[in-house]
Amino acid sequence: MDARFWRREPSRWVAYAVAIVMTGAALAVAKILAPDLPEPNYLPFVAAVALSTWYGGIGAGLVTSVLSVLAIDFSFLPPIGSVELTHSEEVVDTVVFVAVAAVIGMTSTALRRARVLAEERAR
Repeated sequence: MDARFWRREPSRWVAYAVAIVMTGAALAVAKILAPDLPEPNYLPFVAAVALSTWYGGIGAGLVTSVLSVLAIDFSFLPPIGSVELTHSEEVVDTVVFVAVAAVIGMTSTALRRARVLAEERAR
C-alpha cells in the first residue's frame, strides 16, 4: 500500500464514524473484561480516544471522549442504565478520564502539526 494513503486526512464524516465505532469497540472490550476484574477497566476507552484522535484529529477524539464518558456512566456506574454522576469518586474518575483524553488530544494534534511542518520544510 502506498505510504501516501496513510498521510491523507480522512473526511470529517469518516473520522466521526471511526470515533463512534471505536467507542463501541471499547465498550465491548470493557464489557468482556468486566466479569474477570474486580472493578470496571476504562483503559479500552483511553485506547479508543488515542486511536480516534490519531486517525481523525481532535474533533474525532472529542467525540470519542464524550461518548466514552456516557458509555462508562451508563454501563458501569450505579445506577446502571442511567447517566448521572451521583458519587464523588465517579466525578473524580470522570475528571481524570477527561484530563487524560485532553492530553492525548493535545499531544496528537501537536504531532500532526509537527509532521505537516516537517513535510513542508522537506519540499
